[in-house]
Amino acid sequence: MAERISVFVDEALRSVATQVTCEGIGQWRLSILNGEVLPLQARMTSGWLALTASLPSSARAVYGDLLALQVNEHLPGSARVARLFGDHEPHVRADTWIEHAQDLTGWLSASCSALTTAAHAFTSIDNQPAGATSASSQLVADVERACCESGWPAASGDRSSLRVEISTRTGVYTARMMAVADSAAAFVVELADMAGCPHVCRRATAALLLAASGSLRLVKGAFVQNDGTEMASLVSPFDLALGPWTDEALSALTVGCQLVGREVQALLDEGLAAEYLALSGVPDEHDARTLVEQEEEQPCLQ
Repeated sequence: MAERISVFVDEALRSVATQVTCEGIGQWRLSILNGEVLPLQARMTSGWLALTASLPSSARAVYGDLLALQVNEHLPGSARVARLFGDHEPHVRADTWIEHAQDLTGWLSASCSALTTAAHAFTSIDNQPAGATSASSQLVADVERACCESGWPAASGDRSSLRVEISTRTGVYTARMMAVADSAAAFVVELADMAGCPHVCRRATAALLLAASGSLRLVKGAFVQNDGTEMASLVSPFDLALGPWTDEALSALTVGCQLVGREVQALLDEGLAAEYLALSGVPDEHDARTLVEQEEEQPCLQ
Protein backbone atom coordinates (compact mmCIF):
# COMPACT_ATOMS: atom_id res chain seq x y z
CA MET A 1 0.00 0.00 0.00
CA ALA A 2 2.73 2.48 1.00
CA GLU A 3 4.69 1.76 -2.17
CA ARG A 4 1.60 2.25 -4.36
CA ILE A 5 0.80 5.59 -2.73
CA SER A 6 4.45 6.58 -3.04
CA VAL A 7 4.35 5.91 -6.78
CA PHE A 8 1.14 7.97 -7.06
CA VAL A 9 2.76 10.90 -5.21
CA ASP A 10 5.95 10.57 -7.27
CA GLU A 11 3.99 10.91 -10.52
CA ALA A 12 2.14 13.96 -9.20
CA LEU A 13 5.37 15.61 -8.06
CA ARG A 14 7.02 15.10 -11.45
CA SER A 15 4.06 16.75 -13.17
CA VAL A 16 4.50 20.04 -11.27
CA ALA A 17 8.22 20.24 -10.39
CA THR A 18 11.66 19.72 -11.87
CA GLN A 19 14.72 17.81 -10.72
CA VAL A 20 12.57 15.39 -8.71
CA THR A 21 14.76 12.85 -6.91
CA CYS A 22 13.29 10.02 -4.85
CA GLU A 23 15.41 9.38 -1.75
CA GLY A 24 13.46 6.38 -0.50
CA ILE A 25 9.83 5.44 0.01
CA GLY A 26 7.96 8.62 0.84
CA GLN A 27 10.88 11.05 0.53
CA TRP A 28 11.80 13.34 -2.35
CA ARG A 29 13.88 16.36 -3.26
CA LEU A 30 12.61 18.66 -6.00
CA SER A 31 12.78 22.18 -7.36
CA ILE A 32 10.20 24.69 -8.52
CA LEU A 33 10.83 27.73 -10.67
CA ASN A 34 8.96 30.97 -10.17
CA GLY A 35 11.34 33.81 -10.92
CA GLU A 36 14.13 31.81 -9.30
CA VAL A 37 14.68 28.20 -8.29
CA LEU A 38 13.33 27.14 -4.89
CA PRO A 39 14.56 23.73 -3.64
CA LEU A 40 11.90 21.71 -1.80
CA GLN A 41 11.65 18.55 0.22
CA ALA A 42 8.57 16.34 0.11
CA ARG A 43 7.90 13.75 2.77
CA MET A 44 5.03 11.34 3.26
CA THR A 45 4.23 10.27 6.82
CA SER A 46 1.18 8.35 8.06
CA GLY A 47 -0.87 9.30 5.03
CA TRP A 48 0.16 12.96 5.11
CA LEU A 49 2.31 14.73 2.53
CA ALA A 50 4.39 17.71 3.64
CA LEU A 51 6.35 20.14 1.46
CA THR A 52 9.09 22.19 3.10
CA ALA A 53 11.69 24.68 1.87
CA SER A 54 14.33 26.86 3.49
CA LEU A 55 14.00 30.60 3.15
CA PRO A 56 16.32 32.07 0.51
CA SER A 57 19.08 34.37 1.75
CA SER A 58 17.25 37.42 0.39
CA ALA A 59 14.30 36.66 2.69
CA ARG A 60 16.48 35.77 5.69
CA ALA A 61 18.26 39.12 5.40
CA VAL A 62 15.02 40.94 6.28
CA TYR A 63 13.30 38.16 8.23
CA GLY A 64 11.60 38.74 11.55
CA ASP A 65 9.21 36.53 13.55
CA LEU A 66 6.63 39.31 13.84
CA LEU A 67 6.73 39.88 10.11
CA ALA A 68 6.43 36.12 9.51
CA LEU A 69 3.13 35.99 11.38
CA GLN A 70 1.82 38.90 9.33
CA VAL A 71 2.84 37.02 6.19
CA ASN A 72 1.04 33.89 7.42
CA GLU A 73 -2.28 35.72 7.60
CA HIS A 74 -2.22 36.27 3.84
CA LEU A 75 -0.88 32.94 2.57
CA PRO A 76 -3.40 30.65 0.86
CA GLY A 77 -4.13 27.08 1.90
CA SER A 78 -1.88 25.40 4.43
CA ALA A 79 1.22 27.31 3.25
CA ARG A 80 2.95 28.99 6.17
CA VAL A 81 6.18 30.20 7.65
CA ALA A 82 7.22 27.96 10.55
CA ARG A 83 10.10 27.06 12.80
CA LEU A 84 10.57 24.01 14.99
CA PHE A 85 11.11 24.64 18.70
CA GLY A 86 14.79 25.13 19.43
CA ASP A 87 15.66 25.61 15.75
CA HIS A 88 17.17 28.94 14.68
CA GLU A 89 16.19 28.56 11.02
CA PRO A 90 12.63 29.33 9.87
CA HIS A 91 11.23 27.55 6.84
CA VAL A 92 8.08 27.45 4.74
CA ARG A 93 5.81 24.42 4.60
CA ALA A 94 2.46 23.09 3.42
CA ASP A 95 0.73 19.78 4.10
CA THR A 96 -2.26 17.71 3.09
CA TRP A 97 -3.83 14.38 3.93
CA ILE A 98 -3.37 12.41 0.71
CA GLU A 99 -6.63 10.48 1.09
CA HIS A 100 -8.63 13.73 1.10
CA ALA A 101 -6.63 15.39 -1.68
CA GLN A 102 -9.02 14.51 -4.50
CA ASP A 103 -6.82 16.43 -6.96
CA LEU A 104 -3.30 15.90 -5.63
CA THR A 105 -1.65 17.43 -8.70
CA GLY A 106 -3.82 20.53 -8.34
CA TRP A 107 -2.99 20.77 -4.64
CA LEU A 108 0.74 20.39 -5.33
CA SER A 109 0.67 23.06 -8.02
CA ALA A 110 -1.20 25.51 -5.79
CA SER A 111 0.98 24.72 -2.78
CA CYS A 112 4.24 25.11 -4.69
CA SER A 113 3.04 28.51 -5.88
CA ALA A 114 2.04 29.46 -2.32
CA LEU A 115 5.40 28.34 -0.92
CA THR A 116 7.20 30.47 -3.48
CA THR A 117 5.04 33.40 -2.43
CA ALA A 118 5.84 32.67 1.23
CA ALA A 119 9.56 32.40 0.57
CA HIS A 120 9.69 35.77 -1.15
CA ALA A 121 6.99 37.65 0.76
CA PHE A 122 9.55 39.24 3.08
CA THR A 123 11.11 41.16 0.21
CA SER A 124 7.77 42.17 -1.31
CA ILE A 125 5.58 42.76 1.72
CA ASP A 126 3.48 45.36 -0.11
CA ASN A 127 2.52 42.79 -2.74
CA GLN A 128 1.02 40.17 -0.47
CA PRO A 129 -2.16 38.51 -1.68
CA ALA A 130 -5.39 39.87 -0.31
CA GLY A 131 -6.63 38.47 2.98
CA ALA A 132 -10.15 37.55 3.98
CA THR A 133 -13.21 38.47 1.94
CA SER A 134 -16.87 38.58 2.86
CA ALA A 135 -18.39 35.13 2.97
CA SER A 136 -21.40 34.48 0.76
CA SER A 137 -24.56 33.26 2.42
CA GLN A 138 -24.23 30.03 0.41
CA LEU A 139 -20.68 29.41 1.69
CA VAL A 140 -21.81 30.02 5.27
CA ALA A 141 -24.72 27.62 4.84
CA ASP A 142 -22.49 24.95 3.27
CA VAL A 143 -19.90 25.18 6.05
CA GLU A 144 -22.55 25.20 8.77
CA ARG A 145 -24.08 22.04 7.31
CA ALA A 146 -20.66 20.38 7.06
CA CYS A 147 -19.95 21.26 10.70
CA CYS A 148 -23.25 19.85 11.89
CA GLU A 149 -22.72 16.65 9.92
CA SER A 150 -19.33 16.26 11.61
CA GLY A 151 -20.71 16.92 15.09
CA TRP A 152 -19.36 20.45 15.59
CA PRO A 153 -21.75 22.95 17.22
CA ALA A 154 -21.92 25.85 14.78
CA ALA A 155 -24.00 29.02 14.83
CA SER A 156 -24.37 31.60 12.07
CA GLY A 157 -24.76 35.10 13.50
CA ASP A 158 -25.87 36.47 10.14
CA ARG A 159 -25.64 35.53 6.48
CA SER A 160 -21.90 36.25 6.31
CA SER A 161 -20.52 34.89 9.58
CA LEU A 162 -20.21 31.57 11.33
CA ARG A 163 -18.79 30.57 14.71
CA VAL A 164 -17.95 27.10 15.98
CA GLU A 165 -17.36 26.09 19.60
CA ILE A 166 -14.16 24.12 20.22
CA SER A 167 -13.88 22.24 23.51
CA THR A 168 -10.49 21.12 24.84
CA ARG A 169 -9.17 19.80 28.15
CA THR A 170 -7.78 23.27 28.86
CA GLY A 171 -10.86 25.31 28.01
CA VAL A 172 -13.45 26.26 25.41
CA TYR A 173 -12.50 28.37 22.38
CA THR A 174 -14.46 29.93 19.55
CA ALA A 175 -13.45 29.52 15.92
CA ARG A 176 -14.84 32.01 13.43
CA MET A 177 -14.97 31.35 9.73
CA MET A 178 -12.96 33.61 7.45
CA ALA A 179 -13.74 33.45 3.72
CA VAL A 180 -10.82 33.39 1.30
CA ALA A 181 -12.44 32.53 -2.05
CA ASP A 182 -15.70 31.13 -3.42
CA SER A 183 -15.26 27.72 -1.79
CA ALA A 184 -12.06 28.24 0.20
CA ALA A 185 -12.15 29.48 3.76
CA ALA A 186 -10.39 29.14 7.09
CA PHE A 187 -11.30 28.82 10.75
CA VAL A 188 -9.56 31.32 13.01
CA VAL A 189 -9.22 31.08 16.80
CA GLU A 190 -8.14 34.37 18.37
CA LEU A 191 -6.04 33.75 21.48
CA ALA A 192 -4.83 37.17 22.63
CA ASP A 193 -4.90 40.84 21.65
CA MET A 194 -1.33 41.91 20.96
CA ALA A 195 -2.05 45.63 20.56
CA GLY A 196 0.00 47.60 23.07
CA CYS A 197 1.85 44.52 24.37
CA PRO A 198 5.55 44.90 25.27
CA HIS A 199 7.90 43.93 22.45
CA VAL A 200 9.33 40.97 24.38
CA CYS A 201 5.79 39.55 24.76
CA ARG A 202 5.10 39.98 21.06
CA ARG A 203 8.37 38.25 20.15
CA ALA A 204 7.76 35.35 22.54
CA THR A 205 4.20 34.87 21.31
CA ALA A 206 5.41 34.93 17.72
CA ALA A 207 8.09 32.34 18.51
CA LEU A 208 5.50 30.05 20.13
CA LEU A 209 3.07 30.35 17.23
CA LEU A 210 5.82 29.65 14.70
CA ALA A 211 6.76 26.53 16.68
CA ALA A 212 3.12 25.43 16.57
CA SER A 213 3.10 26.05 12.81
CA GLY A 214 6.08 23.74 12.45
CA SER A 215 4.78 20.98 14.71
CA LEU A 216 1.08 20.77 13.85
CA ARG A 217 -0.51 19.74 10.58
CA LEU A 218 -2.96 22.14 8.89
CA VAL A 219 -2.36 24.84 11.53
CA LYS A 220 -0.59 28.15 11.08
CA GLY A 221 0.09 30.80 13.68
CA ALA A 222 -0.69 34.34 12.55
CA PHE A 223 -1.18 37.88 13.75
CA VAL A 224 -4.64 38.56 12.32
CA GLN A 225 -5.98 42.08 11.90
CA ASN A 226 -9.58 42.30 13.10
CA ASP A 227 -11.55 45.52 13.64
CA GLY A 228 -8.46 47.58 14.47
CA THR A 229 -6.90 44.93 16.72
CA GLU A 230 -4.01 42.56 16.13
CA MET A 231 -4.90 39.13 17.43
CA ALA A 232 -2.45 36.30 18.07
CA SER A 233 -4.33 33.49 16.35
CA LEU A 234 -4.33 29.94 15.11
CA VAL A 235 -5.64 29.48 11.57
CA SER A 236 -6.66 26.27 9.81
CA PRO A 237 -7.69 26.53 6.12
CA PHE A 238 -10.03 24.29 4.16
CA ASP A 239 -11.61 24.13 0.73
CA LEU A 240 -15.06 22.62 0.41
CA ALA A 241 -14.32 21.75 -3.22
CA LEU A 242 -11.40 19.53 -2.22
CA GLY A 243 -13.14 17.15 0.15
CA PRO A 244 -14.34 16.77 3.76
CA TRP A 245 -11.81 19.21 5.21
CA THR A 246 -14.08 21.01 7.68
CA ASP A 247 -13.70 18.30 10.31
CA GLU A 248 -9.94 18.10 9.73
CA ALA A 249 -9.53 21.87 10.13
CA LEU A 250 -11.49 22.01 13.37
CA SER A 251 -9.77 18.91 14.76
CA ALA A 252 -6.38 20.47 14.02
CA LEU A 253 -7.40 23.68 15.78
CA THR A 254 -8.58 21.67 18.79
CA VAL A 255 -5.13 20.18 19.16
CA GLY A 256 -3.51 23.57 18.61
CA CYS A 257 -5.65 25.34 21.20
CA GLN A 258 -5.01 22.59 23.72
CA LEU A 259 -1.25 22.88 23.20
CA VAL A 260 -0.73 26.66 23.12
CA GLY A 261 -3.97 28.40 24.14
CA ARG A 262 -3.06 28.96 27.78
CA GLU A 263 0.62 29.43 26.95
CA VAL A 264 -0.13 32.42 24.72
CA GLN A 265 -1.93 34.08 27.63
CA ALA A 266 1.00 33.30 29.93
CA LEU A 267 3.46 34.96 27.53
CA LEU A 268 1.72 38.30 28.04
CA ASP A 269 3.84 38.46 31.20
CA GLU A 270 7.19 40.11 30.35
CA GLY A 271 9.21 37.92 32.70
CA LEU A 272 7.80 34.66 31.37
CA ALA A 273 8.16 35.92 27.80
CA ALA A 274 11.86 36.65 28.32
CA GLU A 275 12.38 33.21 29.88
CA TYR A 276 10.62 31.50 26.98
CA LEU A 277 12.77 33.29 24.40
CA ALA A 278 15.92 32.25 26.26
CA LEU A 279 14.70 28.65 26.57
CA SER A 280 13.69 28.36 22.93
CA GLY A 281 17.01 29.71 21.71
CA VAL A 282 15.40 32.20 19.33
CA PRO A 283 18.11 34.65 18.24
CA ASP A 284 17.61 38.38 18.45
CA GLU A 285 16.33 39.62 15.07
CA HIS A 286 19.37 41.89 14.65
CA ASP A 287 21.76 39.03 15.42
CA ALA A 288 20.00 36.74 12.91
CA ARG A 289 20.32 39.30 10.11
CA THR A 290 23.97 39.94 10.96
CA LEU A 291 24.65 36.20 10.64
CA VAL A 292 23.10 36.15 7.16
CA GLU A 293 25.29 39.08 6.10
CA GLN A 294 28.39 37.28 7.38
CA GLU A 295 27.47 34.11 5.50
CA GLU A 296 27.08 36.08 2.26
CA GLU A 297 30.45 37.80 2.74
CA GLN A 298 32.25 34.56 3.67
CA PRO A 299 30.70 31.63 1.76
CA CYS A 300 33.18 29.22 3.36
CA LEU A 301 31.28 29.58 6.66
CA GLN A 302 28.34 27.72 5.08
